[in-house]
Amino acid sequence: NITNPSANPYNTQSASQTINATITNVPTRNNVSFTVNGQTISNFSLNGASFTANNVSLQQGNNTVVISANNQDGNASDNTVIIYTPVRVPTPPTVCDINM
Repeated sequence: NITNPSANPYNTQSASQTINATITNVPTRNNVSFTVNGQTISNFSLNGASFTANNVSLQQGNNTVVISANNQDGNASDNTVIIYTPVRVPTPPTVCDINM
């Protein structure tokens, strides 16, 4: 169960995100798979039932996060979408003095 971000989809203006989830009945982190946009990420911790991945890099636009777990009795997964929209800094045009 993904607990952070709690909204799905989740909108952010930050280029990275902490992901938290609750995972039960899993003996070790080796029984957990974590992907962002289809890319496997191994930089996460599992302490008891608490899954944490800090500073997960996001691409501009939709980012699909999937956490899967398995044990001898089956598989479970949860997913969310994080929409990263960077802050746009306006750059109005300038016209310099033109001397002829």
